[in-house]
Amino acid sequence: MKSNILKLSAGAIAAALLAPAAMAEPGDGKKPGKRPGKDRPDRPSREEILAKFDANNDGKLDVDERVEMIKARLEKSERFREHFTRRADTDGDGTLSDAEIRAAAEKFGERRGRRPGGEGRRPGGKRGGDKPDAAPES
Repeated sequence: MKSNILKLSAGAIAAALLAPAAMAEPGDGKKPGKRPGKDRPDRPSREEILAKFDANNDGKLDVDERVEMIKARLEKSERFREHFTRRADTDGDGTLSDAEIRAAAEKFGERRGRRPGGEGRRPGGKRGGDKPDAAPES
């Protein structure tokens, strides 16, 4: 009798511990919170992007360099072109003018914590520019 109660208790505990895993929806194996595309082999690395588009070799992309990067990507990817046009086509004509691409590049730089000219880093960010050993930018 004690043996049966012990077995039933152990079974109930095991079922309670395994129930959440059994009820979980099947996922795509991605870790929660991980940004999509972060480890995609078909995307160039930061170093490759800088090598291709950083014309003045200052280690960052200014607005003009970001515009060139966006134009290259617009030519390469239909999906990106559709998405980018939806977001950056401010006059609603279905095409992107140079002014609209430039405005989007400036906005992108501001969202990334840079000033409109493309200088600086987000204060306190992972790649933040307020490290004590960093020389102030002028």
